[in-house]
Formats: sequence, C-alpha cells, structure tokens
Amino acid sequence: MTSSRPSARALAYQILDRTEAAQSYANLTLNAYLNRSSLPPLEKKLCTRLVYGVIEKKICLDWRISKLASRPIESLDAECRILLRLGLYQLLFMDKIPAHAAVNETVALASKKKKGLINAILRSQMRLADKADEWLAREDPMTRLSVRTNLPVPLLELLQKTYRDEELLDMARAFDEDPGLTLRIQTEKTDPASYLEQLKNAGLKAEPCPHSSCGIKVEQTNPAALPGFEDGYFFVQDEASQLCVEAVGAKRGMYVIDTCACPGSKSFGMALCMENTGTVLSMDLHENKLSLVKDGALRLGLNCLQIRAHDGRKPDPTLKGCADRVLCDVPCSGFGILSKKPEIRHKDVKECGNLPSIQLQILEAGATYVKPGGSLVYSTCTVLPRENQEVVEAFLKRHSEFSPEPFTVGGLSSDERGMLQLLPHIHHTDGFFLAKLTRTI
Repeated sequence: MTSSRPSARALAYQILDRTEAAQSYANLTLNAYLNRSSLPPLEKKLCTRLVYGVIEKKICLDWRISKLASRPIESLDAECRILLRLGLYQLLFMDKIPAHAAVNETVALASKKKKGLINAILRSQMRLADKADEWLAREDPMTRLSVRTNLPVPLLELLQKTYRDEELLDMARAFDEDPGLTLRIQTEKTDPASYLEQLKNAGLKAEPCPHSSCGIKVEQTNPAALPGFEDGYFFVQDEASQLCVEAVGAKRGMYVIDTCACPGSKSFGMALCMENTGTVLSMDLHENKLSLVKDGALRLGLNCLQIRAHDGRKPDPTLKGCADRVLCDVPCSGFGILSKKPEIRHKDVKECGNLPSIQLQILEAGATYVKPGGSLVYSTCTVLPRENQEVVEAFLKRHSEFSPEPFTVGGLSSDERGMLQLLPHIHHTDGFFLAKLTRTI
C-alpha cells in the first residue's frame, strides 16, 4: 500500500493492519502512532474514530463486503479487507463525509493492483445500499442478530442465557457509543467544579458524572494532553470503577488490600478516600505492570501505597486477618468494556471457561486477609453471571464466616444479597459487577 501524503485514513490503515496482524489491542497501537504523528487534532480525531469504528462494526462490515463482493471476505487479502472496511465504514456510519470522498480517499491508499477491486466494491455499496435489508432478511435469525449487534454468534449465544434479544440490541448500541474519558479528580489537589471549569476553558466538552461526586466525563482525547495531568489533578477511571471504590468504604487510617491492583486506579481511589493516611497494599501478579501503579501514585502525590508482586490466587499467611477492607477486582472476560476495547468482542468465548475457578480462588485468598467486622468487595468488568453472581454464591456456600452486605453508592442500591450489576445501556457506565460481604466471625 502506498500513500502520496500522510493522512488520518493512511494512519488508520496502518494501525488496523498492525493490530490485526499482531492480534493486539488497538488502543496501545493507536496511542503510539498518534504520539509520533504530526497530524493536526481534527485529523487525529478522525483517525481514532476510524480505528475504533471499524473494529466495533467489523461483523456488519464483513457481512456487507461478502455480499457486495459475492464471495467470503476470508478470500480477500489483508490489504483489501482492511481498506474495504475503512471505506465502507465511512459510507455507512459517517454522514459528514461525502460518499465520493470516502471512496476516492480509500482507493488512493490501495496498491496499484488492488485499486480496481476496492473501487468496484465500494461503488457497488453506493449503488446497492437499499438492498441490505433484503439480504439480511434471507439470513438465519442468529446471523441477523449478529449483524445487527456486531457481536459474534458464540458470544451472543452466551449472552442470550441472561439477556433477551431486544436488551442485547440496547446493550450492543451502548457498546458502540464513543465512551469518551471518565476522570476521577485528585481531591487533595483540586475539586471537581474547579477542574471542570479548566476543561471548559480549554475548549473541551465535559460534564460531571451522574453518580460519582468526584468524577468528570470528557470527550475522547489523550489524557496526558489534558490540563493538570503532570500536576496529578486526575487519573482515568470509569464511573463504575469509582462506585466500586466507594462501595469498599475505606476510611482514614485503615489497612486496605487491593489484590489485583494494576493499573492502579482503584488503589488510588481508596487512598483518596483514606485522605492519604493508613496503608493501601497494592498487589498484582505481574511485577512489570506494577510500574504503572508506582508512576501513577508518584504523579498523584499518594504516598500511603505499598506496592508488591503477589499471585492473588495464593493467600499470604503474613496478611491473615490484618485488613479492614479487601478488594478483589479479579481478571475477567471483559465483556462489559467492549466500547473501550472493541477487540474483546471477537475473543474466543471458550478461552473464558476457566475464569470462574480462578476468580473464586482469588476471592477465597483475599478473604483470609479480612479481620472480623471488615469488608470484602468482589468486582469484575463483565456482564456474565457465571463470573459474577455465581462466583459470589459459590463463595458464600463455602464460607459461613461471611455474609452479604447490602449497600448504596451514587444513588444506586445493591440487591439484598449485596450485589449490583451495572449495565452500559441503563447506567451509562462500563458493564460492571460488584458484591460486598462482611466477615462476621
């Protein structure tokens, strides 16, 4: 592929090509490419939308390409697949881009031998746009739902055990929305109202979070470019995660353990709840990732964190019964953060089959650290009951020393079992689960 000049589309192609080849998360590649790029801000914004949009709508785009090309998309090489997705995404989902510009700019990126094919297929879309409903009507019900939701059939079959088709559609639409950025304000350095004013003065669209008193939603941008980043005025944290921290209920002088801490936002939030007193022990299996926690704590000016590597599945006998609060934010399938990491929707659901046993191990190990009268919070960023309610229920059957602790955070209340499932189409947060338990003995 060649390009006569750098452009948002050319950069989007490179990022999508690199991401697909490496089977990696696009956000890391996108940030790296944008940081090295000399594109003006509006072009960077276009590039970002193209990258995430193509990944989010990949199932719908590939289905249409197969119909327009009259052959399976797998029969096309990587260059054709990615450029056709880019062009088709602009034609279908970007009203402000004229159709001729979407086609011509995409074809211009193609290598000489591929220009004719890409041009023909994209122009077929312009000619046959009204045929899509007719084509879709001929598909089987599950394929139709997959194309409408941009969720693969195996994931749909898994979600349908809990969510009806219309609710799946609502959830999928929420996953396709631009998530923007959600910030948690470092309240020892500034306050939400003052920082919101700073953002607006910088020309950014921003508003307070509806449920978290310390949260601000701002349009998608590079966090490091926001005012006050170097001074530690904020850190990135979804509102659901902020509510999880609130549920923990950490207070001044407490000893708190975060068993799976990376990248650190919940540890930072709990430290702020404790007014930077007491101790937050931030542990994680991957020592190389703990630098994120160390660097973040330093930038934010939080010195009550102790950081060390530890396998959360294995109880540390030296910590037995020492903690006022324990948070187990366990590794999960991630099927609640598809708007932030759209690649997750294409994950093989079979790879998630062993997660509940790992999650239960971590929860049981974390439980050993809780002192009598202390609290244990379990959380995930998924919407699957087998990783959420069922794990907590299995734990309670084996541990009579713990009982559910109903709670209310940000005006949202758990059920009587101390469990709260947040859903993107209802609460406008990540898909997130939390449960709170108290050690009674």
